[in-house]
Amino acid sequence: MDVEQRARELLARCLDEWGHPCEAENIREGEDLESYESELRLISQLLFFGMDTADGHVRAALTPPEGHVVVTRNEAGQAVAVTRQDDEGRILSVIAEFEAPEGDMGNPISVPDGFVLVPRYATQEMRSAGNMEMDRVRADPTMTIACVAYYAWEAMLSARPEVKP
Repeated sequence: MDVEQRARELLARCLDEWGHPCEAENIREGEDLESYESELRLISQLLFFGMDTADGHVRAALTPPEGHVVVTRNEAGQAVAVTRQDDEGRILSVIAEFEAPEGDMGNPISVPDGFVLVPRYATQEMRSAGNMEMDRVRADPTMTIACVAYYAWEAMLSARPEVKP
């Protein structure tokens, strides 16, 4: 039996098991194959790479690797390598290596002049300061909405938690 026929038979068996005997029969007879083109292509590739045994059982593609996964970190706590090691700490394989980021590791964030760091979400103190400023400024009938928003923003920035970059 060639790979294509074997793939059709495996797919038909699955369809039978899943409760679709009519579709399984169509696949066996070579009808309506375009509906299952992706599945048949995938099964054919698996057969091609030897994942099927002669008795119809499917064997594991990969044997679980031996050893333990270990993440190695630098002094700053950043991952620099992921390896698989045996019980005595010998490296069996390197899974990934990472380059250290460029720049001063003691000061990884640089804030340009005229900018400040703010939390992703406004703190309660920031919201309170903004609301109080909006109430104060809205009392002036000459203030536009843009002016109210500007003063509220200024108040919120003044109330932000201090963060050293």
